Amino acid sequence: MRAACEAIGRDPQELVCAHAITVCCGSSPAELQRRAQNIGRSVEDLGSQGAAGTPDELCHRLADYRDVGASRSYLQVIYLDDLDDVALIPAEVMPKLAA
Repeated sequence: MRAACEAIGRDPQELVCAHAITVCCGSSPAELQRRAQNIGRSVEDLGSQGAAGTPDELCHRLADYRDVGASRSYLQVIYLDDLDDVALIPAEVMPKLAA
């Protein structure tokens, strides 16, 4: 994408690069396992096809995308009835990525 921009004389920095990823977060391994089971997936499956882990583990996974140029992350939370998890991500993951 960057090379295509340069080829036509467009500044690649003008682009907004984003990605979408399914997430599952738990403050402990047991909580993460429970949340994964609640949606019928394994932690391993969620981790390989999305991002699953503790807040620190999610930070590392999402930082990988930031490090290759993504400036936006669209996070898909599959289980909207677990509001503690929905609150955990903005409280403990996003501030670390913004720093």
